[in-house]
Amino acid sequence: MLTFFIYLIDINFQPTNEYEEDLKPFGFLFPILVIIYCFYYLLNQKRFYVYNTYFEIKVLFKTDKYFYSEIKTHYSEEFQGKYSEWTEHYLVFNTDEKITIVTTEYDNFHEFFYEIKQRIKKNKKLNTLLKQPKSLRYAVICGIISLVLFYFSSYFYDFRPIDHKDYLYMQTVLQNDETFVRNGEGKKQIEIEVIEQKDFNFIISGNSYAAISDQYSFNETFKKGNKIAIGIKKDEFIKKISKTKKLSFLDKYFNFKLIRVHQIKDATGKSLIDLEEINRLNTESNYLSIGTLSLFGLLFLFLTFGNYKAHLKTNK
Repeated sequence: MLTFFIYLIDINFQPTNEYEEDLKPFGFLFPILVIIYCFYYLLNQKRFYVYNTYFEIKVLFKTDKYFYSEIKTHYSEEFQGKYSEWTEHYLVFNTDEKITIVTTEYDNFHEFFYEIKQRIKKNKKLNTLLKQPKSLRYAVICGIISLVLFYFSSYFYDFRPIDHKDYLYMQTVLQNDETFVRNGEGKKQIEIEVIEQKDFNFIISGNSYAAISDQYSFNETFKKGNKIAIGIKKDEFIKKISKTKKLSFLDKYFNFKLIRVHQIKDATGKSLIDLEEINRLNTESNYLSIGTLSLFGLLFLFLTFGNYKAHLKTNK
């Protein structure tokens, strides 16, 4: 079925440019990964065989033998997910190697594990230590999350006002009237079709859309055949329009057709998107993002210290 799905992608996806041609193999990636996973799952399905002095765990091309005399204890932990619950059983060897056996992974779990458990002595003192809460692990995880949140909050500390020098302008002629659409978040945006650059989708969205200064003048300007100037961020302009800079991997295969428009000028040179309003909206957005990320960063920092304190307390 998955092979046939790859065949359908191959005959139905017809690239229109060199970047889409390079992107085509990525369409095969998901079904190929599923096929590989199916083979991997088949190769790694485990079978347990119990004998008097040892047991074996067999996969398709491999067999591991474990002697009961090499196991110093066994213990179990119960887990509860959103939709199911399960128990994980652990066999701990003299070398501190640990085997995990999950109840839900085997139809005959109770049959073979009962036989194994009967032949192993349980070390209650050792089990008490092994079952201690994993506070240190949680402290490290929370600490890493906290650092990541604080790091990303630093991206929003740029409050430099935007002006016309931040954009490069392309003079063009409208192929059609503007088209109002909704993006994936349900917010309105405008799609622009121009005669000179038919390979790209020019989009006015977000703060640029919200900062349109005069909606009536804007609608009158966006008529088929009218001349306009489109303001694009310098980096995107030199990559896609002037093509004097090499495209990045993301630009080539994921964002090639999309160009975000940040300013529009009519035939007289009048700006139709208010940069002061964009700066105001950007400032509000930056403060909101910094506040939100910092708040969650502090929360995870608090959890870090709490878990570390619990770790010290249990190891006294």
